[in-house]
Amino acid sequence: MKRQQIYLLGFILMVLIQWIFPLRTIWQNNSTLQDGQVFRFRTVPIDPNDPFRGKYMTLGYRDVEYNYNDDSGVNWVSRQTAYVVPVEDEEGYAMIDTLYAQAPTTTDTYFQATVRDVYIRDTTMIVDLYFPFDRFYMEEERAPRAEDFYRQELQKPATEAYAKVSIKKGRAVLQDVVVNGVLLNNIAKQ
Repeated sequence: MKRQQIYLLGFILMVLIQWIFPLRTIWQNNSTLQDGQVFRFRTVPIDPNDPFRGKYMTLGYRDVEYNYNDDSGVNWVSRQTAYVVPVEDEEGYAMIDTLYAQAPTTTDTYFQATVRDVYIRDTTMIVDLYFPFDRFYMEEERAPRAEDFYRQELQKPATEAYAKVSIKKGRAVLQDVVVNGVLLNNIAKQ
């Protein structure tokens, strides 16, 4: 009898643990969406012939390089974790304001990124970053309409395309992609 109770308790704990982690992630993402600061990151086409793979769209971003002129002694290397503090430029788009090797303590508006490459250009260290919000998930049945719209609009000159991203305490959650003022989620629902 005692052995059965131990097995039952172990089973209940296993089930609870399996639910705690997904619920924690959902809660953190919702908290970031509700309370995080929203930034507009300019997108660029990754593969104009097939931007959707399965149920998500791959996004690339324009401003992913940072000119690192700090004398803090940080030796950036590929695959290193970096903490990005964004700021809005004069047009209202996000750009990298500051790059840290450790999570900043002076602001809650930062997100975690990964160093893709480091190189020197004209005696300046350039840190090329990989942003964690590069996949825009959609329902598979609705994705072709949004894909066609996205592809057609990006071929036009002066297309404005950006991702709306909520940022809070190291987390970044992609809300939607906007192309010439139209939300891709709205296109997919039509």
